[in-house]
Amino acid sequence: MENNFRKNSFRTSDRDRNLDLPIITSLVYCETITLDYGASESANHGQIPLSSSSKPICGIFGTIRLILGPYLVVITKKRKVGTINGQAVWQVTEAEIISYNRTILHLTEKQIVENRQYEAMLNTMLNTPYMYFSYSYDLTHSLQRLHNTTPEFLQMPIHERADYRFVWNAHLLRELSNQSELYRFCTRLFARGVDTQGNVANFVETEQIVEFSGDRSSFVQTRGSIPLFWHQLPNLKYKPRPKLISNENHYEAFSRHFDSQIINYGKQVLINLIDHRGAEDVLEKAYAEMVNRLGNSNIRYESFDFHHECRQMRWDRLSILIDRLAHEQDEFSMFLMTRDGTVVSQQDGVFRTNCIDCLDRTNVVQSMLARRSLNQVLQKLSILRPGQNVENNFGFESLFKSVWADNADTVSVQYSGTGALKTDFTRTGKRTHWGLMRDGINSLTRYYKNNFADGFRQDSIDLFLGRYIVEEGEGVIKPCPLELEKGWKYITFPLVLIIAIAMFFANVITPSEYTTESLLYLLFWGAMVAVTFATIMIYGTEFVDYPKLCEIRKLSTAVE
Repeated sequence: MENNFRKNSFRTSDRDRNLDLPIITSLVYCETITLDYGASESANHGQIPLSSSSKPICGIFGTIRLILGPYLVVITKKRKVGTINGQAVWQVTEAEIISYNRTILHLTEKQIVENRQYEAMLNTMLNTPYMYFSYSYDLTHSLQRLHNTTPEFLQMPIHERADYRFVWNAHLLRELSNQSELYRFCTRLFARGVDTQGNVANFVETEQIVEFSGDRSSFVQTRGSIPLFWHQLPNLKYKPRPKLISNENHYEAFSRHFDSQIINYGKQVLINLIDHRGAEDVLEKAYAEMVNRLGNSNIRYESFDFHHECRQMRWDRLSILIDRLAHEQDEFSMFLMTRDGTVVSQQDGVFRTNCIDCLDRTNVVQSMLARRSLNQVLQKLSILRPGQNVENNFGFESLFKSVWADNADTVSVQYSGTGALKTDFTRTGKRTHWGLMRDGINSLTRYYKNNFADGFRQDSIDLFLGRYIVEEGEGVIKPCPLELEKGWKYITFPLVLIIAIAMFFANVITPSEYTTESLLYLLFWGAMVAVTFATIMIYGTEFVDYPKLCEIRKLSTAVE
């Protein structure tokens, strides 16, 4: 995500596979395109007839194949959100998919229905907010990385030199680039932990950029799922219990993950904010044990039980953690380059923060580290005098809090489908009762989406990222995975539950006086409600909206 303000003010940027969405293609420079619906290529011999229709576009995501055939995915509207280093950054506000084929007569009725479902998935992704691109600035690399590259690298087309960890439309650009996809962006509960290559679920790189009269600084942090093999698949319970997968080589994947992190970012301080008691404790102990086993001098593990330390709304105790990290933050420094091109300092390591979701608790701690970095850079640039800090300037402090709270909401919307929790602390510096109420509403919304809506959204992600490829003849030559039918329990038990609840309340409301018979009816329907509800919870995964394109339910069965 990019939150940009005018040149002499504070900026932050986020990079993950969906948030920092540069549309990296050599075709993106084309401001208009004429779409020829009326003549064949052989008929016009490369010339566009005057009678053809035209459509202005702002950029091209790329192409993708569905059952009907190939589609062109284009940006039709954009909005300028600001500049970095004098170069414009744009937000995608509208996009469109355009079929190469002008007829659907070659499809069966079933294929037409399934193709419409695939189109709906693409539109779900394109309608997801907070997609960004730039025509001239490489959003996938930090200021420090761009400065440390060779002149030859900077002369390459952006789509060839981009860091493909952070290119959302990499699969759609496959005909323009040889890069492959290796990453694991998913919805909240359908991907956790690490894969065999060392890639963790929902890895995010956040860069806070400060520009002032030509001086530029950058402070980078990362977040990502705990780099062990584990899962927490939805099963209708409010908070499914996380489970380690025992039959995997945790050490090898863990080692690969941090080998790549050290190459990309330098030294690592691992800030683990999960609980030291209850369901999360098994992950905390396994994480600490694996760090000790690895024995890498470039890694330090800092475990902080966020919920326990900040219980009873004692969020001031977060200063204990920040004080423990202060020495390393000073040691890591930041990237700072003056207006004459002199590099004053470079960042020599990062804080890698996680909680169970890498969302709410992580957002709070990252914002506190970012504020400390901001104070340091503003003092180095002589914007703040000795003894002053950002908190002394109410307007700027309010701006800083709003930027980081908006950042938290943006990451959370992309990942969980709701705004972040605990943003009242990020926005105001204290926990409020209104914030607790808002968190309760968001938590209930997450519960619904995670259990009953995220399967379709996960399918949309898998289709867009190329984890599932629609093959020619799907639905005729080979079965379409969208044809999967729900089991009989999916309809039967919810229907019985609804009837039992209705009859229970009918027996509560309708009798003018309670007799033995009416009480027995009440007891019967009450028991039916309890038994049916308990049965639904026992077979919870049968009622969850699981993805269809890349089967996850079988994985759950295999590891349990």
